[in-house]
Amino acid sequence: MGRHCRQKEIIEPHYPRPALPATGSSNSPDAHTATRQSQHGDLGARATLISPLCFLARDYTIIMGMHRDGGHGTSYSEKYFDGDRPAAMYNKNVEWLRYAHFWWLYLGFVAFFVTLLRLTVLSKAEDWGMVLMVTHVVHNVVFFYLFHWIKGSPDNFSQGEFNGLTLWEQIDDGIPWTKTKKLFFLIHTVLVFAASYVTDYDLNYLAMNGPVYILLGIIPKIPEMHRVRVFGWNKTTGIDDVNEDALAYSATAAGSAATLGTKKSR
Repeated sequence: MGRHCRQKEIIEPHYPRPALPATGSSNSPDAHTATRQSQHGDLGARATLISPLCFLARDYTIIMGMHRDGGHGTSYSEKYFDGDRPAAMYNKNVEWLRYAHFWWLYLGFVAFFVTLLRLTVLSKAEDWGMVLMVTHVVHNVVFFYLFHWIKGSPDNFSQGEFNGLTLWEQIDDGIPWTKTKKLFFLIHTVLVFAASYVTDYDLNYLAMNGPVYILLGIIPKIPEMHRVRVFGWNKTTGIDDVNEDALAYSATAAGSAATLGTKKSR
């Protein structure tokens, strides 16, 4: 039936071209050109004043996930979904860690906390060791709570895909030793070495700095601790226990298959 159908011809309407006015009149093309140039000049001057606001608006749209590439809008689903599932590499809960703004703000908070201690309770010259030790301990405790204890994502469109993962486990889809994770390791290490160096490696300070650095700053970040809940602490019911059952079933199935293969070979 389709071969008997013919495509209809599309006839574009023809509009007569208006005649140009006389050269000497105020409506001449030269006059219009001069008017347009003056208008563009005014717009250029105004754009120079507005450009900082444009940069701020651009950064805001990037952070909020509304960046446009090449003039073509990128929808939420195109950027943050892989088919019908959330794309782990574009998790909005951790995407902000990729921007330089965060790192400057992060280091600024640490510097602000050190300055606050120096200006208030620990203002003596001999208090530098205590200042850096308190900064190191508070930094590790707060970091552990935010990155290694709190789970899930506030993004309602993620469909609960990250409910059983901490913030650290969501970074770069759980890939170990990425640039972001190495920077966090570096900051923790610099803080503990600074606190130890200022106190001349005093054992009283090392007794506090060392265990905090190892237990809260390093061990939770190593790849071997990915999704490991020590003593069942911070376990998510219905997620972590299902994974444990699946691992146990896989181990049992693998053992049964190995035993069956050994019997057959005999």
